[in-house]
Amino acid sequence: MPQTLPDNHTSWFFKFCESALAATALLNLLLLVPLSLMPISFFEKYGQFFTYVLIGIIGVALLGSLLYSWIWHRREQTNNNHSALQHSWLQGIIRYWLALSISSYGFAKILKTQFQTPDFLLDMPLSSVDGASLTWYYFGYSYPLAVIIGLFQIGGSILLLYRRTTLLGAMILLPVLVNIVLINIFYKIAIGAFFNSIIYSLSLVFLLLLHWKRIKLTFGM
Repeated sequence: MPQTLPDNHTSWFFKFCESALAATALLNLLLLVPLSLMPISFFEKYGQFFTYVLIGIIGVALLGSLLYSWIWHRREQTNNNHSALQHSWLQGIIRYWLALSISSYGFAKILKTQFQTPDFLLDMPLSSVDGASLTWYYFGYSYPLAVIIGLFQIGGSILLLYRRTTLLGAMILLPVLVNIVLINIFYKIAIGAFFNSIIYSLSLVFLLLLHWKRIKLTFGM
């Protein structure tokens, strides 16, 4: 059963947020993942349009979710439909998408396909290196640190695959993702990475809120 209210009746806003995150997850997999496999020459030629792709993804996800959640909420009120299956599907999409996406970054750190600085940057004066390259070199300087971060990402992602351990997985991953969001902002990392870190963080917050009553009981709130 999904981790929603006891009778599975939820507000329209809850349905909208859940639908928007699930729609963004699907569009991310269908569009951004194939783009990440394209050669560098492709981005050199068409990279200026990448921002518009991200805006399109957000727009389609929001508009589609707005319509879907409105119809869903009306049907629930009219037919007294508990919507448990829909909640389960949408929350499952969010959890498995997060697990796949975040764990891929973890494996990239362990396999040394991330945080590798090109040799020509090492010959440049420090003052002329941009924030993204400095960040890349800093985190790539210590392979053990990269492995530890990667293991946190992989371990938390595995926990997201199971409903019973979703809360623990979200609690492990959210601090990591918030730190990545701040790095992306203040060190001016690529917009695609910034977009993904924001969506991942919002999705993890959503999964945490599904367990809000349990969190309140645990911390005596």
